[in-house]
Amino acid sequence: MEVPRISIIVRHSEDCKQKGDRFFKRCECKKWLEYFHNGKQQRVAAKTRSWAIAEEVKRTLEEQFKNGDSAPKIATASAGRVTVNEKVALFITGKEGENVSVAVLRKYRYELPRFEAFLSKRSKFYPSDITLDDLVEFLSTWAELAKITQQKMQERLRAFLKFACAKDNLFDLLKLKGIRIKAADRPKPQPLSDEELNRLLAQVPKNFPDEPRCSRVTALIHLMVSTGLAIVDAVKLEKTNFASGWLNITRQKTGRTVRQKLTPALLKELHTVTNGNPQYVFWNGDIKLSSLTGLFQTNLREVMKDAKVYTHGDLSHRFRDTYVKFLFDNGCSTLEVADAIGDTEAIVVKHYRSLVPDAKLAKLPQRSFEAQA
Repeated sequence: MEVPRISIIVRHSEDCKQKGDRFFKRCECKKWLEYFHNGKQQRVAAKTRSWAIAEEVKRTLEEQFKNGDSAPKIATASAGRVTVNEKVALFITGKEGENVSVAVLRKYRYELPRFEAFLSKRSKFYPSDITLDDLVEFLSTWAELAKITQQKMQERLRAFLKFACAKDNLFDLLKLKGIRIKAADRPKPQPLSDEELNRLLAQVPKNFPDEPRCSRVTALIHLMVSTGLAIVDAVKLEKTNFASGWLNITRQKTGRTVRQKLTPALLKELHTVTNGNPQYVFWNGDIKLSSLTGLFQTNLREVMKDAKVYTHGDLSHRFRDTYVKFLFDNGCSTLEVADAIGDTEAIVVKHYRSLVPDAKLAKLPQRSFEAQA
């Protein structure tokens, strides 16, 4: 028997925003099956609001036609399987309960629905449907992005696949080769010039006329530019970290100790902007550290854009770059820079070699092979 071409259609509710598109897959309206059989147009309810389950009902109906059944019946597909869409929601909910930064959560909320929509267009609705070919083609849509961005996105996608997929197809999916970053693809340090830094600081009170908030954002910038601290380490700064007049803190990322002498002006500013919390300077200890860090990042992004010094990427890292350049310009060695910012000398050479001033390189001895008189 000839198998009719079966289409899934949507009967939207009156208040559905997508009611003009009867093939829209992602709303919660009732799904129906439409096909031409025995000279008549047939429309039957798929008995589900899920497009993924409607696909199963459609395949079951097609099998009945292939087997010669002249009066196939609609059977409700099992609703026990969890769709990719549901897994995305569960995964993000789980991340919200972890100590994940607001910025990373924002990326998951943007990237994973795009992946789900890509699979949906290929009629892949369950994690077990995903193949290595799907991943390869999905990654090909990132071609215009920077390599370092692609690498981070692949790491987040890989974390989702480990959560969502069963062992039967996860092994094949993890065969996807990681994106390698060449030295030329790595973002270069972007220290702020004195003029840019002054323009940025002058912009803060324009964006934040509320004096306490203005003072806190300004103090945070001063702290990061003067010490090279990463933003998460700066935001969770404790009063005991500088009680002696020296900054003494363990970096969250590397676990290495940062110890620096602070200027009297910076010490006074840090004491001035303390928020009444007995332990912290910027953090009150009530909200999640990642949430407060994300809020400060949002503040800095706004100010940097308005001051015309914003660049894509880790915006707070520009303050670290500025501090490293300051150290090199004042004759510090790579080892001294590494100790000051809480990194290894190898990392400093790898990321900041381009900041070593020509004047410092010019002092290197030069071997000559001029002819002897």
